[in-house]
Amino acid sequence: MVIMKHIIKPLILGLSLFVWASGNVYAAESEELDAGSSDNTAAVVDQSRALSVAEKAQSQFYRGMTSYLEGDYESAARSFHQAAGQGHANAQFTLGVMYYQGDGVDQDYKEAIKWYRLAADQGLAPAQFNVGMMYYLGDGVVQDYQEAARWYAMVAEQGLAQAQFNLGMMYNLGQGVSQDLVHAYMWADLAAANDHPKATELRNTVAQALAPPDIAKAQQLAKECQERSYKGC
Repeated sequence: MVIMKHIIKPLILGLSLFVWASGNVYAAESEELDAGSSDNTAAVVDQSRALSVAEKAQSQFYRGMTSYLEGDYESAARSFHQAAGQGHANAQFTLGVMYYQGDGVDQDYKEAIKWYRLAADQGLAPAQFNVGMMYYLGDGVVQDYQEAARWYAMVAEQGLAQAQFNLGMMYNLGQGVSQDLVHAYMWADLAAANDHPKATELRNTVAQALAPPDIAKAQQLAKECQERSYKGC
């Protein structure tokens, strides 16, 4: 069994949820300001400008979504470029996927990871996962299992089953981390609980090399990890 070597692709129709959330960050910040206070006038202006930029980027992103769904990838890439250049995380992520696959642009792994990183730096979990995958595969970067494991761990702690599975596999093989079958079992168990299709097989494979007390320890670690919402696992 090997790590499933695929990137996460954008679910175009579902991305509006991320857009709504990012747009409301500006709105929430604006509500904290007292518009009636002269001391806050400059801050209010800055927030207004930021909101205007966010709305423009969101509009460009939606335009890109429409073009993408219509199969006009070149137009989609242009719109995503415009939105991505203004800091729109989902546009940056989607543009990274398009460069990775060569949809509407020339295939370019270095461009792909550049855009993934920008989105990842804004906390977008699918982008963080794809950065990890590119380090694992050596696509656009020097292959680095340790760096891949670091990115996978970041996303695994956000509950993404694919990252949990990959991290479990790396602990099982000792890739980028010290081989640790207890943690391999733990992450496989967590991925299985999150419905990863290969996680149960991995967990059973690891279990064959563990003594019953170690399996019990791994199960307890998985339980505690779930109770902490995967933080600090």
